[in-house]
Amino acid sequence: MMDTEVTNLPNFSGFLRFGRNLPVLRFSDTFNEIRTLCAAFIERTDPPKRLPAGKDIITHVRAAAQARAAAQSGAANPPPPEKPRPTNQPDLFEPGNPLPEPAEQPPPASPDPFEPKEGGVLSGGEGSDTPVEASAPVPFLGAARGRMSGLSPNDGKMR
Repeated sequence: MMDTEVTNLPNFSGFLRFGRNLPVLRFSDTFNEIRTLCAAFIERTDPPKRLPAGKDIITHVRAAAQARAAAQSGAANPPPPEKPRPTNQPDLFEPGNPLPEPAEQPPPASPDPFEPKEGGVLSGGEGSDTPVEASAPVPFLGAARGRMSGLSPNDGKMR
């Protein structure tokens, strides 16, 4: 970029350098006039031309927008329920009303896996057929490349 391009001066002059070991050349050029075909901006004095189908398109778009707005306002304000609450039903949150009796829960069908069994499997107490094992290191399941300190990625043994 030449300084004349920045300042929009009509004459072009500058220096060319083709390589490190070649001399620097000075050049100058003149601005070439370009014929103007028409003005850059002509203000419109008459209204724009309308297409015959444009009015129908605008009508359909406005109707769809009104229907969408009506659906959104209807969803925001739902109608009251058709069946009102019976008058003889007391308000549950008044301080004078007693709490309802809790329903009896049936016993669980399967034993809870988090409850300790009799004898304690982890403690190796009476009734336990399985011996207590020392916890072994968990094998590394990540990428085969690289190295983790202390564990071998292939067999999970300490090194």
